[in-house]
Amino acid sequence: MDWIEGRTAPFLKEIDGVTWSNKSLNKVIDVKKIESISFSTLTSLVDYLKSGIDVPNSFIDHVFVNVVSPTRIEVSSGVNGKNYYSRTQIAEVKAVLPEIKIGKWLGQTEFCIMLRSSFLDNSSMLHSLFSSDPDVLKGEDTHRNALIEVASNIVSGTIAEYQDTGISQKATIKTGIQETEDKLLPEKVILRPYRTFLEVEQPKSEFVFRAQNDKYDGVQLSLHEADGGRWKMDAKAAVKAYLEKELSGMEWISVLA
Repeated sequence: MDWIEGRTAPFLKEIDGVTWSNKSLNKVIDVKKIESISFSTLTSLVDYLKSGIDVPNSFIDHVFVNVVSPTRIEVSSGVNGKNYYSRTQIAEVKAVLPEIKIGKWLGQTEFCIMLRSSFLDNSSMLHSLFSSDPDVLKGEDTHRNALIEVASNIVSGTIAEYQDTGISQKATIKTGIQETEDKLLPEKVILRPYRTFLEVEQPKSEFVFRAQNDKYDGVQLSLHEADGGRWKMDAKAAVKAYLEKELSGMEWISVLA
């Protein structure tokens, strides 16, 4: 009897102007979606959206490109009444970047290799890092090359805290084949590591440079972020500006950051 009842059409009856049914009815919702696609560069995303292969279509008439972080972008549809006000993710972009060991102690060789491979090359003079005039540092774009010179020439066992400031450090620096000189190590340096998509300018920011003597591993060096994360805002703004320029004229696309 249950089987027979389940296969019979509902019985409808009108009482006082209201239609009643002897069965519970559920609305059938056919939400249309497309499978999300993944990219690793901004160029690939721009080419995909300009191609018009998948969007816009009959159920996606507007697209939001959201710069979630300096290394990740999400592309999703706007809500559409014709598609039951659903939202679907269309694409995701994740930047492929070198590993940068910030806040970790590294040996001299590993530290210098990291600077050469994961930071932008900008000219700078060694003496600028030892200048007592703060305006000298402001005039430099970054201090990558100068920091490499300092880091690679620190003599093991000579690093000491400089008591005048409480946070400064001094060490013996090789200045020639057999020449050395005691110097105050730089406290802060300006660098441009690869931290966002390579199509845009890498944001520069301040880093605290620290050194220590390890009993077994010798000179150990580290970098620590000193800009409060401001670089993330600069990177997202740069990515947003790039996408807005490349996707200009496409009114069905909104870029957010």
